[in-house]
Amino acid sequence: MSFTYNSIQVFHPVGCIIAGLFTTEPNGWILADGITRNNTDGIYNELINLSIGTGTLNINYTPPNLKGAFLRGADASFNLKTFYNHKTQTHTHTATQQQHSHTNNTVTTEERTTNSNVGLGGQNGTNTRGEGASTNPDDFDLTRLASLTLDSSTPNITINNTTINVDNNESRPFNYGVNWYIKY
Repeated sequence: MSFTYNSIQVFHPVGCIIAGLFTTEPNGWILADGITRNNTDGIYNELINLSIGTGTLNINYTPPNLKGAFLRGADASFNLKTFYNHKTQTHTHTATQQQHSHTNNTVTTEERTTNSNVGLGGQNGTNTRGEGASTNPDDFDLTRLASLTLDSSTPNITINNTTINVDNNESRPFNYGVNWYIKY
């Protein structure tokens, strides 16, 4: 692959990496897939001399496996031609429920059915629901008072979750799959 600029044909230097949607390797380029190739004709010797991948001169060559990899510019913290494992930066998730109060909410109910001899209270507070007694819930004597009171309170909920250098599940931005090719 080459291109022309101002009537000058420009070639990519050996070791240059391009992204492509090709299904076959373009002439002069090798798919960076980590698969060993025969190098008896020495076409990958320059890549071996540049330590791009591994191999033995005039025998075999294995390009780096860049499948699924994001390429990153090298700097003082990230060395050229070096792989780095997945990492998720240490961070904390915190959720706090805003303080609020519940004050003396009381619900009271009193209800009486027509059959006061059968049901929850029965006569004189005894449970008369037994053999032969009605199973119709409308027949139960509900003369007892039901009451629910919520006392004043001020709940406060905090959730903390800290993650430290997780590398079994990667963090990655929106992306699009391409093949990486290396010029030889």
